[in-house]
Amino acid sequence: MTTALLRTKIAESRAGLHGEYSSTSRVIDILLDLRALADDRQTLLAEIDHTIASVSGQTVTPNEWWVERLDSIELEVDRSGQGDRTALT
Repeated sequence: MTTALLRTKIAESRAGLHGEYSSTSRVIDILLDLRALADDRQTLLAEIDHTIASVSGQTVTPNEWWVERLDSIELEVDRSGQGDRTALT
């Protein structure tokens, strides 16, 4: 279930991208939302924390960078969420 929520949040984040830049505060808000959904998935938390620490720009963040980071987070969601399927069976 958590994996589905994380994937939904990531998809919504991608869908909300317009133009060349995003507000840095919005990017941080999304990352904190993802972090809250990550539960105790340590590798996913580390990936999100690394992304928070490396956000570029004080007021705006390039969408190209943001999409790359969302891709990396999504890969980690897939890796760390394989236990979700096992728990449901």
